[in-house]
Formats: sequence, C-alpha cells, structure tokens
Amino acid sequence: MPEEEESAWEEHAEDVSWQLAELRFLQAIDLPALPNTRIPNPYRYALVPSGAKRTVIFREKILYGSMYIIEKIGNDWYNGISLNLVIDGKYHPFEKPIERSIAPTDDPMPVRIFAKAMITWYAANSDTEDHYIGVLVDGRILTKDVVDHLEEIYLTRMTSQQLVQEASDS
Repeated sequence: MPEEEESAWEEHAEDVSWQLAELRFLQAIDLPALPNTRIPNPYRYALVPSGAKRTVIFREKILYGSMYIIEKIGNDWYNGISLNLVIDGKYHPFEKPIERSIAPTDDPMPVRIFAKAMITWYAANSDTEDHYIGVLVDGRILTKDVVDHLEEIYLTRMTSQQLVQEASDS
C-alpha cells in the first residue's frame, strides 16, 4: 500500500476521534442488542515466503463513520514467523511483533477492540521455508447510522448527567 494511502487512513482515524465518547458508551451497553452484522471473511491466510519482511495476510478497510467491534482474534504460527496486528495505525494488542500463537484460529481468544479505519495483520518469515499463515479477526460491524444513533443517545445521556451535576453543585 502506498504511504500516502496509509497516511490518509491514519488521518481518517484521527478525524473521527470524536467517536471515542461513544466507544465508552458501547462498552457499557448490551452489545447483543445491536445489529449482528459480522466482519466479512474473518479467517484469512496467505503464503509468507522465506525471507519475507512484510506480507499482508489480512486487510480490512472500514467505511467512514462505521466501526468494527473485534470480539475474537487468533493466528497460526511457525518458528521464524513474526506477526503484527495493526488497528487504526497502532500496533495492537502488543507493542512488538508477535512470535507465538495468541490463540488457535479454531478456538480464538475473546477480546473487545474497537476499530474505526483499518485492520491489518502483517507477517515476516525468517525461516528457510515458506509457510501459509492464517489469522482470524471476528466481530461486529456498526454502520454509520448505528454509530450516529449511539452517539446521539450518549450525548443526550451526558448532557442530562451534566445538568444533574450542576444542579447538585448549586
């Protein structure tokens, strides 16, 4: 991916920083009540050639204003393979490359990670053999209309709480 395009997605992630407020709200509400649209093709794999420095295994661009709630992650692993999970331009959940299996793809680790711009798994292979590596990113998609509605609910709730706080301070 050209640096300009990657930079644009990072800027997109920063531009929607106002959505952080509803992220906190989403953590507090009952997620099963939300639409159950799933991340497409949650399991993906690619051949990572011997000596490869950066092979993309999974890349998912998120439509502007939408949000993904990642609920499960997992990965295959071989000696000599290191993986990076990058969400919205930041390495996640680890600051350094992953050199182990977080969880098998058929029994993934439960997580709660919010993504607003892009999800990417990269792999490097220092082994002398090529390897097929699979990764899993499973979760829900919140479309822009759902995110906007949740933001409206959250802002209404916050305004009510602020009014109550101001009244009690008087």
